[in-house]
Amino acid sequence: MRRFCKICMMVLALLILFPLPGITAQLLVSWNANSEDDLGGYKVYYGTHSRTYGPAVDVGNVLNCEISGLSSGNTYYVAVTAYDSSGNESDYSQEAEAYIPVPDDTPPTGSVIINSGELVTPTRVVSLTLSATDNSGSVAGMKFSNDNETFSAESSYAPSAQWVLTDGDGIKTVFVRFKDAAGNWSTSASDTIELRLDTDGDGIPDAWERLHGLDPSNPQDAANDSDQDGISNLEEYLAGTDPLDPSDNLPVTVAGPDQTSPPTRITLDGSASWDPNNDPLHFTWSQKTGPILVTIENPNAHIASFVGVKAGVYEFMLTCYDGKASSSDSLQVTILNVAPTVDAGPDMTVEAGAEVVLHATGSDPNDDALTYQWTKVEGPNLALPEMNLQDIRMTMLEQGLYRFSVLCSDGKLSSASGEVCVTVNAINSAPTADAGLDRDVYVGTTVYLDGTNSYDPDDDPLEFIWTQVDGEQVILGDSATAQPWFETSSIGTKVFELRVSDGIITSTPDSVTIRILGINTAPTADAGQDIHAFVGDEVVLDATGSYDPDGDPLTFVWAQISGATVELARRDTPQPFFTPTTSGVLEFRVSVSDGEVSSLDRVLVTVEDVNQVPIADAGDTIVALVGETVILDGRLSYDPDGDPLSFLWSQLEGTRVSLNSPNSSCPSFVAEVPGKYVFELRVYDGTDTSIPASVEVIVEEEAAAVVLQYPETDSVVSSYPTFSWDGYDMKKYKLYLSINSGKFNHVYSGS
Repeated sequence: MRRFCKICMMVLALLILFPLPGITAQLLVSWNANSEDDLGGYKVYYGTHSRTYGPAVDVGNVLNCEISGLSSGNTYYVAVTAYDSSGNESDYSQEAEAYIPVPDDTPPTGSVIINSGELVTPTRVVSLTLSATDNSGSVAGMKFSNDNETFSAESSYAPSAQWVLTDGDGIKTVFVRFKDAAGNWSTSASDTIELRLDTDGDGIPDAWERLHGLDPSNPQDAANDSDQDGISNLEEYLAGTDPLDPSDNLPVTVAGPDQTSPPTRITLDGSASWDPNNDPLHFTWSQKTGPILVTIENPNAHIASFVGVKAGVYEFMLTCYDGKASSSDSLQVTILNVAPTVDAGPDMTVEAGAEVVLHATGSDPNDDALTYQWTKVEGPNLALPEMNLQDIRMTMLEQGLYRFSVLCSDGKLSSASGEVCVTVNAINSAPTADAGLDRDVYVGTTVYLDGTNSYDPDDDPLEFIWTQVDGEQVILGDSATAQPWFETSSIGTKVFELRVSDGIITSTPDSVTIRILGINTAPTADAGQDIHAFVGDEVVLDATGSYDPDGDPLTFVWAQISGATVELARRDTPQPFFTPTTSGVLEFRVSVSDGEVSSLDRVLVTVEDVNQVPIADAGDTIVALVGETVILDGRLSYDPDGDPLSFLWSQLEGTRVSLNSPNSSCPSFVAEVPGKYVFELRVYDGTDTSIPASVEVIVEEEAAAVVLQYPETDSVVSSYPTFSWDGYDMKKYKLYLSINSGKFNHVYSGS
């Protein structure tokens, strides 16, 4: 017999059914007939890899066969051969492939809402809002039931439908099942509504009308007053009173709308409550639910309040009693969770090898417990401690500028980052930037900035780095010098920042504010005296002392600078107010503008609660000579609760110095340059940080000495003596004489 030619074959792969779990799939394979005269039959080969088949299936002389026992999720490859009566077999036919899909046996999920979520319906015909999804395809059908047993005929899926409730008032439940394209039916989704049938649509259910002798088919009787008590039948129904009894009208209690607010004082207002008979009402407010129990102030008045601190939903009930009966209404108050704030503490300058404690002060309006996370942003390498503590302690061995940032979190929200810089001096001391004094100038003038008082303790030459940080941008001429300049073309306020570098260390920045005036004179902002308050108090800020020399009307804008975030009401008035919800120190700034130029002032508010805020005392003014060791003294700082204190010193003014033990009560430094130095002290009791206290240190050159040459000390003279003395760098002299240890008398002046 001659060898068979390659047959022409077409394979058709049909999935007979999507199998249930545990049941295999089937393929129906068919092919074109072979035209050889002595054809014996066909063999079918298949497998899960191309051209790699299992044992042949001899199907005889037919043109199709059924392959069973196939697994879903696989691709099968099929080929066919022909053989003759002598057993000679042809080559494989062209290969065909078929993928057996994984069966869809997951039903869809869905929901139903009756009448857009209303609780009561006056009619049996209701509107259904439907929603269904299927993970493997589309939702095809749905059916409905009033009892979850007998369902309607299947209908095509749609997002809405009409349905008829069963007869009779009461709670009704509608059940819905959804079907996907694979034929899977979901479990029943359901919703309930109360049917109070109202045939005449007058707002009163038929059953209530029949009970009280009214006509369910007459809409006019809702406005009637059956018992002549001044209250219509509809109002009687809504109040739950008897339309046939003029004495039982309940008061109408209105607790007010639901409220959502950040932490602050919340007002509960029941003043819209009223009594149908104009009887005087007695009010009682009570808390039903909430994350914590709060204290309601004035709970027996129509307007009550409480301080909302802890985030969550609180429910309050107002009960009104008219001397005969009472009714109640409730409202919900949602206190929002507000992100905490954090202060990384003041910048510090220390000597290499000094131990430094960085202290973060976090504040949270919800009074939640806070966690901290420090990050080293820049600076030389050093061994870092555990960085998730409020205070971190390090020894900095290398000179340079170290910058750290800190975040605090209440478990849900995190603060914006706070930053602190530590300048570490070694053989080379850090320079001090001085950007000059704030000034007012007039439009059209050339303004020269002045950094000439910047200083380097080592007398190294300085590089000047000026940056404009606020105001309409200008171009600085000679910007890399100590005295850059710019032209003024419009009124406004500009702030410039100066850093100086000795080539090794860059100073901490100093800033200068330039106010550019027209003919108009700038106003003066006055934020008032610092304030002491308690948690829950209404705190009123006061900028009414601000004024404008030209008598121009003023506008006010208040902003909170630091501390736990508060809800500041009427912030565009001279006297905004707020209610603090946690203890601590809050700082506010007022901007006062006459329409052309503005000025700023700040005020501190100390808020106390169970924990009293500690008091910082930086000591009295110190006068020292160049070369002496100056010891700062914060030992008079105290905590009213007797809590142990931590000390945070920082330098505000003067040539930058390195403080030894900057976290102790009595740090020290060596005064090498004459001038005025200002240091700030804050103390921390483990909960709150104090308002800062400051101390001035005046460093003077050593006074020149005058030496008396004649007569000598303890000598005896018998005539009028001639006095002579020696004094270096003196311009004028005065001679005083005392006889027998008495009073000194001025006897000579000269140059």
